Order: sequence, then C-alpha cells, then structure tokens
Amino acid sequence: MHRFRLFLLTMAMGALVFGVSLALPGQQPADTGASTGADSLTVAQAAPAETANSTDVALAAGGNLIGWFGVDTTSTAILAGNAELTAVWVFAAGAWSSDSALLPDGLRTALLISRGTGVFIVAAAATDLTVPTGSVLSTDLFLFNDATVVVGAATFTRSLDGASITASPGDDLIAGNAHTMWWVIWNDPTQCAVACGGADLGVPGNTVLFGDGQIANAAGTATFRSSLTVGGPMPGGPIPGALTDPITATIHLVIRDHGPSLVGDALIAQIGSFETDATDAESTGDGFAWDVQAAISDGSNTTVSSLEVFQSAAEVAAENIGEETDGESTVTRTATAIQITIVDRELIAGNAYSVWALIDQPNVDNPSAHGPGSVFDLAMNVAGGVADADGVLTFNATITVGEAVVADDGTGRQVLVPGTLVDPTGANVRLVVKDHGPSAADEAALDIQMMRLDGPECPCADPHQSFHNP
Repeated sequence: MHRFRLFLLTMAMGALVFGVSLALPGQQPADTGASTGADSLTVAQAAPAETANSTDVALAAGGNLIGWFGVDTTSTAILAGNAELTAVWVFAAGAWSSDSALLPDGLRTALLISRGTGVFIVAAAATDLTVPTGSVLSTDLFLFNDATVVVGAATFTRSLDGASITASPGDDLIAGNAHTMWWVIWNDPTQCAVACGGADLGVPGNTVLFGDGQIANAAGTATFRSSLTVGGPMPGGPIPGALTDPITATIHLVIRDHGPSLVGDALIAQIGSFETDATDAESTGDGFAWDVQAAISDGSNTTVSSLEVFQSAAEVAAENIGEETDGESTVTRTATAIQITIVDRELIAGNAYSVWALIDQPNVDNPSAHGPGSVFDLAMNVAGGVADADGVLTFNATITVGEAVVADDGTGRQVLVPGTLVDPTGANVRLVVKDHGPSAADEAALDIQMMRLDGPECPCADPHQSFHNP
C-alpha cells in the first residue's frame, strides 16, 4: 500500500513539474480536466511591469572609495550610466585595475564588480551614483491550464538577500477549499534547454518549495505570501533545495487546490502539503490536489522571443513575412556575457543553418564603436548546425564582455562588424537564422558552410529572426 501511494505521489509530482513547463504566457498548456469555476473568462494578459529597486550614493568631485553593495555590474555600465564619472578602479585578486570613459574603446576593459568589491570612482563633479539592488515585478496570475485567462495579480520582489512573492487571485478560487502556493525555482536559467520548464527541474540546484497555505473565502479569493532568504532555512517541498541566486533565477509560483478544507490538525496538514491526503479522496474526487493558477518571473535579465518569418523563400509566400513560427529564442544577460539559445522547429531537414547576432549598444556613446556604415556595434556568426529529420535545430552561443571580436580570428568564423561587447544588459540584440542549403558531406566543408556568408554556399536565405531589447 505504501509503495502504491508513493507511486501515485511521484506521478502527481510529475504532473506539477511538467505542467509548470507548459504554463508559459502565450502558450496553451494541456487541459488538466479540473474545473476552476471560470471556464468562460477570457481576459487578455497585460504586459508585466518591472521596476528597479536602487539606492543613491552621493559622490564628491574627485575620488570616492566605496564597497559595492548592489547587484553584479561592470565598470563600463557604471560609466555609461552617469556622464559625470570619468574613471572606475576595481580591486580584485590583490590588485587595482582601471576603466575610463576617456579611453578609446579598443583600450578599455570591462571590469566585473560584485557585491563586496572595492571600487574607487572618479567624478568630474559632485553627483549621485544609482546602485541597483533588486527589482519588483508586477504580473498576471493566470489559469494553470490556459495562460491566456487572467484571474488575478502576482508580485515578485527580488534583492541580493532573497525574494518574496505575493499572489492575489480575483474570485476564481472555489470558496471553502484549501489551497497552497509553491515556489518553482531554476537558480541558473542558462542551464535550461530553452525557456525553463519541468524537464529542467532534474538539473541539480533547481527546486520546488512550499510557499503558503490558505482557505478561499466566500468570495472565492485569498492572498498568498511567502519569502525566502539566501543562506536561511528553507521550507520543504517535493524537490528540496534552496534559492541561491534571487536576482537572475527563473521563478514560477503555482497555486494548488486541495478540495474542501478539513478541520484541526488535518487542516494544518492539508494546507502545508503538496498532495491531499488519501483519506480526503471523496472531497477531491481522486484524492490528489490539482494545479489551478500560476505566475512567472523570468529574472530581470532573461527574455524569450518568438521566431518570425524574415525573408520569403521558394516555399514561403511573401505575405507570410513577419508571421510568428513554432520556435523561440532566449537571451540571458549577465554582467559578463550574453547567452543565447534558439530552438527553431520549421527548418528544412538536412539543411545547414547558421545564426548571426547583430548587436547595438545604445548606452555606449562613442560613435567609433559602430562599424563603418553600420548601426550595429557588433555583427557576427555565433552558431551553426544541421536540421534533424523533423526540421528542428537548437543553437547555443555565448558572447563575452571585453572579448575583442576581430575580422579574422583564425577559426574561419565570419565577422561582419568587428567590435567588443561592453554593455550586455543595455544592448539590443537581433538574431537571424540563415539557410545554407543541403549540408556538405565533408566535415571541414560543413564547418565553413555554417560560418560564412561569402562562399559558394551563399547567397543564403534568411528564414527566421527574433528581437531582444532590454
């Protein structure tokens, strides 16, 4: 009997895990079959509103020594954000290194600044330095099995020390039923295959933790609140773990319905458990809880964008240009890099493809940063591959801050606009997937085919593109 209940619990956990991966805004998760009392509600989702939490530090004209207490950043980002600042010195590995807005871009180095780093800042005049310390995201709470149906609001607050979430369903809960709220956390979104989902929860470091338990009132509503502190005690959950990177982690909240509320000790157990106890089988119909609502916070530096038809090819009508395809791209920005993942599902099986990143850094004021005749600071080949039998291909790439991208780096990779990434968090990123026709049989020829635009394999079609702006 115990083995059978453990098997059912494992199945139910899988339902949460894989359900979460489907409950993404704009996608249609599979119907769980559970009625939430709002089947006819069809409200379009509003765009999430995110504001930065920050602290201003008064700087005097001349030199100012501070211990950095904000989120990770770079010297170039600090200088780009305040015209009164002329130089930043950073103490790391027992030595001081400097960066200055007065230097040509080719002589500058983006210095990583983390919490606790010693920073010496030179200001031309007295000014305030804005130090980002976190963010607050207000977003929609939606039906778990239909992300287009908005039923309430959720707020995700992040700081270096932890995170908190508040969920306020409208009147969509079943009055008198017990409900729980759960944290679903991917601490390092760059380890996710695409947009973080249930399949990625098996990666060490990701977790599902208890948040709060409430009984819906007569109006069918309740307010759920929970906080987690980095390094502090963590609640239990079906996938134990901890919140380790509150600023950039991808966080989902999930609200579960446990059926009519019990009394006494049974109620305490009911609103603190992942599953409804088997003795409560009559009240829920099958003895287990189901997911009814969810909300998503992808972290302040991660964006997911649909791939769209870019250029008509023989098999694509011209009027289809601009239409969304069954594919997506994910860009994650850190203080030191831009990480790119593309999953394209509408390619030609067996054809060779390449990905090109076109990057504009509007916060970089120096016009010399732009390539000749180009609005881009950097344009280059970043990945390549061959579409499988189903026409699907996944690309992964990383562009690192401070790495000089030159016209000929000896690898054969083509660079259209040489340059350097100095402001990953403020850069506009355009990604273009190019079709090079049937893949070459020879491995060396295939490598060249996927890295260049000036060989016998081109001119190439540009089937898909996506945009990521901060």
